[in-house]
Amino acid sequence: MAVSGHPIDVAIGDVDADGDLDLVTCDAREPSIRTFLGRGDGTFDAAPARPLSVRAHMLALADVDRDGDLDLVTTDHDSAGVSVALGDGAGAFVPAPGSPFEAHAGKPHNHGLAVGDVSGDGAADIVTANQEDHSVSVLLGDGAARFAPAAGSPIRLGAEPYVLRLADVDGDGRLDIVAPLIGGSAVAVLRGDGHGGFAHVPGSPFHTPERPYAITLAHADDDGRIDILAAHDDADTISVLLGAPGGTFAPAEDSPISLGQRVFVAAAARVDPDGVEQIVAGAGDRVLVLRRRAGRPLSEACRVDLEPSTPAWVVAVGDLDGDGRPDVVAPNGDAGTLAIWLSQARKR
Repeated sequence: MAVSGHPIDVAIGDVDADGDLDLVTCDAREPSIRTFLGRGDGTFDAAPARPLSVRAHMLALADVDRDGDLDLVTTDHDSAGVSVALGDGAGAFVPAPGSPFEAHAGKPHNHGLAVGDVSGDGAADIVTANQEDHSVSVLLGDGAARFAPAAGSPIRLGAEPYVLRLADVDGDGRLDIVAPLIGGSAVAVLRGDGHGGFAHVPGSPFHTPERPYAITLAHADDDGRIDILAAHDDADTISVLLGAPGGTFAPAEDSPISLGQRVFVAAAARVDPDGVEQIVAGAGDRVLVLRRRAGRPLSEACRVDLEPSTPAWVVAVGDLDGDGRPDVVAPNGDAGTLAIWLSQARKR
């Protein structure tokens, strides 16, 4: 699907409140976004490009003002600010008062964005990875689209963080931060206290044999705990850190796993009838799927390359055609397109 410009990230959500999932993508070379409104069958109507106050590098959709409509959160690769644009419920966005919000005062170089309620008040909060500042920042939302740094933010990590994730990895009902330390060959796991504060879990940061580039949180085995998959910056392998009680992690016996292809940003999805999570990953010149069977380790997963091949480093997963199965979207910045694979290998 033609997008124009240089799409580098994509988010999936129902931005026009019609019950069908839509796509929002940003142009890495121009301060603008494009919205594609879903018809519910895997096809889309393109809305006009809309200007942003900054050039977006990463984006996320969340209801930051609690009005029931999805809003847009974006970061710029070379800025310490986080921009927020409020959704009108019809697919358009307008800048929020006070945006952008400063995440930190160090050297700007953003390489991670996650949105979730880390303070337990029901309002969306924002976490960024600040590569040159060797820190992550936590911005607490007030539920009215205003954000301010949490106490103790930014959190110093001692190495350069990259593409991070938010999840409750220790099962206490509070969101935690998992961040790859690309400069430290390790993964930091920060336990949330439910009020916007974070501290390393015992053993964190956890060593990886190569520099970790991006994190995927998934189930690499069948014990029900969240595991960490770390894609490496300089190798065709991924490290598998298996979750243990208390939010700690240990390498799987067969980690790292060689894929024969360097992968970048990945997502987990339940695409098979057995309910086992599969891993979908942008792999530079293609998108691949690792299909694991129940009861078997991820190292024995079958690799499937989605066809036709397309350059991609980011993927997003969602049910775009309403059939109850997750579909895959990948932006191709060089070609100015969004590649879409519908379940059962249909391509549009």
